[in-house]
Amino acid sequence: MNHERVLYVDLYSRPLTYQRAATRISGRALALIVGLLVLLTLAGLLYLSQASTAAGLRYALVVRQREEARLQEEIILLRCQVAQHESIASLQERAGKLGLVDASPNDPQIVCSIPAGPGEDYPATATAATGSGRAAAAPTPLEWLLQQLVPGPSWAWPKP
Repeated sequence: MNHERVLYVDLYSRPLTYQRAATRISGRALALIVGLLVLLTLAGLLYLSQASTAAGLRYALVVRQREEARLQEEIILLRCQVAQHESIASLQERAGKLGLVDASPNDPQIVCSIPAGPGEDYPATATAATGSGRAAAAPTPLEWLLQQLVPGPSWAWPKP
C-alpha cells in the first residue's frame, strides 16, 4: 500500500466572506416587490373597468345618435305629410267629402250654429215684452249665448 498522503484542494470553494446567498432575500425587498405587484394589478383592473365603462357609454351614444337620426327622418316625413294635407287640392278634396260648399266671394257670411235648448226654439220665435207693450226684436246670437251661459238679468246691448 501506498502510504502517501494526498491533499485535495477544492478550487471552487471560497471563504465565507465572499459567498453569496442565492436563496435569501430581505423581508423589506420582498414586501416592496409584492406591494408593487399588487398596485400594478389594481391599476390594471381599474384601467379595464374604466375602458369597459367607456365602451358601454360609446355604444349607448351611438344607439341614441341612430335613434335621433331616425326621429329626424320621421319628423321630415311628417312635415311633408302635413304640407301635403294643407295644400289647396287636399283641402278641397276633404271639404267635398264633408259636404261643404263654396261661399259666394261677393257676400261675406257669418255662420253661427247654436243648438236650441229642450222645448225652446232659436231666438227667431222668442220675443220679450217691454214696458211699452211692444214686442222686442229677437236677441242677437251673442246676446242669446250670454243669456244661456250667465243666468240673471237679461242682457241687452244698446242698439245704434
